[in-house]
Amino acid sequence: MVKEFEEEESDILYKVNINGAEVILYVLLEFQSKVDFQMPIRLLFYMIEIWRDTLKNTDKNERKRKNFKLPAIIPIVIYNGKNNSKQLISGWYEL
Repeated sequence: MVKEFEEEESDILYKVNINGAEVILYVLLEFQSKVDFQMPIRLLFYMIEIWRDTLKNTDKNERKRKNFKLPAIIPIVIYNGKNNSKQLISGWYEL
């Protein structure tokens, strides 16, 4: 991963069966104790790095297969700071 994103705390990888097909779900947990109005773009960067890492670690022939899929990523931000979180996230929807 990119150097600034090295502090992964609680990412979880699940393999689930949906309609007979194996689906990989990557749950990206981000704990925030400080306000970061750039969180949506940070999450996007994290997700891109996860996909890049997946591609890098997958055999070239496997990546070329028609049924190859990157993992679905579910980003979750848990705010544990002192400020009122409802006021903090109101501006995120406008990004």
